[in-house]
Amino acid sequence: MSYLKESNIAHTFLLCSFFVDSFPVYIQERTFALFGNLKHSLYFTNTHQLANSILNAIGNPETFNRSFAIQGKEGMSFPEAARRFIHNFNPDITIEHNPIEAIRQMGLPEEQAEFMEHMMLFVEQLAEQLSKMRAGKY
Repeated sequence: MSYLKESNIAHTFLLCSFFVDSFPVYIQERTFALFGNLKHSLYFTNTHQLANSILNAIGNPETFNRSFAIQGKEGMSFPEAARRFIHNFNPDITIEHNPIEAIRQMGLPEEQAEFMEHMMLFVEQLAEQLSKMRAGKY
């Protein structure tokens, strides 16, 4: 990002939070699997909100050389977001908490396991703040 900023090429950065519409990927049979120590609040968003922000930013000079956060309105921990999602998606699904190391034992292809481990390690340490530069404000 710093190289692009320094290049003087017009750019718009849309900084995304975690996508709630990815939650079905965490469900196997009747279990939603959480990995790691997910205690920090996140401002979950969805891909529809990102797509609308991209559409509004394309060719819009008001967005050039600026950054916008793509965030939901309410911060909550990953386990709380999972509980709310499951409550509305299928209340019969249980939520299981696992250590990060369990990802390698799931039998996923190596690339998928590495990506999932990387994502969950990132989310585990992420203490997201609500941004004042939110998309949709331009």
